Amino acid sequence: LFSISVAARSNPLPRLNLLLQVRQAAVTEVKIPPEVTAGASWMLSPGGEHLLKVSLSRNTKLPCFNDLYWLPGGNPELEPETSSGGEISWSYSGISSPENRTSLDLSLHASRVDELIQWIPGQSGLWHAVNLRSVNLSGIEARAGNRRTIARWKIHGWLNYALTRTVISGTDISNDRSVGKQLIYAPLHHANVNITAERGWFRTGLNSAWESRRFTTSDNSEWLPPAVLTGANAGIVFTTDQLKIHTDLKVNNITGTIFESVRNYPMPLRTFCISLTLTWSDKLKEDE
Repeated sequence: LFSISVAARSNPLPRLNLLLQVRQAAVTEVKIPPEVTAGASWMLSPGGEHLLKVSLSRNTKLPCFNDLYWLPGGNPELEPETSSGGEISWSYSGISSPENRTSLDLSLHASRVDELIQWIPGQSGLWHAVNLRSVNLSGIEARAGNRRTIARWKIHGWLNYALTRTVISGTDISNDRSVGKQLIYAPLHHANVNITAERGWFRTGLNSAWESRRFTTSDNSEWLPPAVLTGANAGIVFTTDQLKIHTDLKVNNITGTIFESVRNYPMPLRTFCISLTLTWSDKLKEDE
């Protein structure tokens, strides 16, 4: 691991950070190339509100024990998965007052994965692990968040969105109709929003997630429809000198949306979860 930081004389914070990391894994009877990560971050403003990051990497992913030996479906002949790519991102963090903080993040990424390891359904309906050709991944991710205090309520909200193209780019199978198609069960669009509110001993929250349709066949001729799942929670927290009591009620899938994570494997409709957490520590009062 090698890194360099450069700071201006008038600003003790480093304006430029350079990183170079090389890692070598050793596995019996498996030849693994070294993993390399090189990156740089540049503080665009003296106060650090704006930050620009760039990184390039080459990585190797070994098949896990289940990929190799799970019965049925494991494949002892799997090859390691290799990938190379890069990412560039910009982030902003602004504090207009102690009660009002805003953050923005935007990133672009692209990579290529060879010998992608994936579990797919076979002709008999049983899933099995395979090295799925070569895949190109590219996309954009955005996040916006805000934290503020309104009438003694501490409110935190954030929104995330991801556009991810996961396209099969190469294959050894003749007349393979999957080339140029989106990978199965990989949505092109995904977004979620979360809002939490806290006042004294009471806290509550609301979350919702949406994803576009997910293809279930490699030629993209069949798919699962888009879905929106919404949940909510409410709870109370009491703290004494040495004991912290946290109770929480969660409601998942409030609207009872019919949703399948995998075709023919439906997820539960509306569900409830009640939790009680007790924390005992001599340091609770000090932490407060």
